[in-house]
Amino acid sequence: MAIGQGIKSKSAFLKEAGEQENYKIWGDGSGAASLGATHQIPLQSENISRAKTYQNDNSLDGKSGVAATYNILNTAEGTLNCTAHYENLDRLLCLFMGFENPAADADGGSPHVPEAGVYNHLYELDDIYQSDYWQLEDLAAVKIDGSFKLGDRKTKRGTLAFAKQVSDWRYVNSVINQLTISGNPSDNITMAFDIISYAYDSYRGSYNSGNWTLNNTEQIKTLFSDLTFKIGQVGGALTNYGISNFTITANKNLTNNDQDTSAGLKIIEPASGGFRDVTGSIELARYNSNTFMTIFDSTAYYYMEFDFLGNTIPGTSSTYELRIRFPKIKLTEAASNISGSEVLGQSLAFKAFRSDTTDFSYNVTLVKKNEMTIETINQFSSNILREN
Repeated sequence: MAIGQGIKSKSAFLKEAGEQENYKIWGDGSGAASLGATHQIPLQSENISRAKTYQNDNSLDGKSGVAATYNILNTAEGTLNCTAHYENLDRLLCLFMGFENPAADADGGSPHVPEAGVYNHLYELDDIYQSDYWQLEDLAAVKIDGSFKLGDRKTKRGTLAFAKQVSDWRYVNSVINQLTISGNPSDNITMAFDIISYAYDSYRGSYNSGNWTLNNTEQIKTLFSDLTFKIGQVGGALTNYGISNFTITANKNLTNNDQDTSAGLKIIEPASGGFRDVTGSIELARYNSNTFMTIFDSTAYYYMEFDFLGNTIPGTSSTYELRIRFPKIKLTEAASNISGSEVLGQSLAFKAFRSDTTDFSYNVTLVKKNEMTIETINQFSSNILREN
């Protein structure tokens, strides 16, 4: 008998079909993505749980105990934790952010190809997180190449699966509600994806976990020492500062338990239930100037960048890169607390806002101009939203 062991576990993720001829509505299990080669992700841990909500029969019958209960809702949600790598996280990042410019490279689309075998992706926060048709605003200032069909959907959900030896666990129609990126010098940089899924099944088939592989055999981990942190007043220059800890949290505030008569015991497709919230924090190991206190006191908006630069991509002159940018932020907290005899550091919190302009320069045409962007430079060649 097989025994489930973390050491032998792995995970895979793939966007579900958006092409007109293959698209399936939310809740149609036949739309589950076929997981296989290049779909594996750098799993660290997960706590996705299946849950059933019951409604008791509280009829009064002369006794103090409840006699019966009825299942009214089945859910599956939790957090997927991945160790940050320069490869194999693009699909998750794109489906969280919601938009990747669909134009050809020559027309400002993503990925931009600076040289053979190198791909520069730009992921932008979208304003609609259900799967929907491409909108005219998505295509502003860009030209769609001949393979694009107007009946195609921007599908922003995927199939997520885990190999647990006894069986492979698969979650279909999975959306990502929140992304948290955190790091410090002594721990892994972690990307935590909060998942809401329509349904779970346990399966073995032609696309079982034995077929899951990483996109590239060279796995370059994203290290804290790769990071350059910059901040500057909007309209001014960015300045590099050394930080010792950071957390970035972007929450789309998706609904996770709405039902209607079409859904049975399952949820209907999650939608935005409120304003998006993009916040974060940084720490500095030393309190040796009042620079950040001045920024905190300022009435101006600032812009901020976290830029991770890795090794050279084999066979090229380019380097692996992960760049997270915020075009418009305010510091919301600032402290340099005395906790004892230790050296004083600084802790700061920020909140990001959407911006109609940006001081950042991109190789891809920026369309959405929202609170943050994520860029990757690696060997992954597909535009995620047009991949299948």
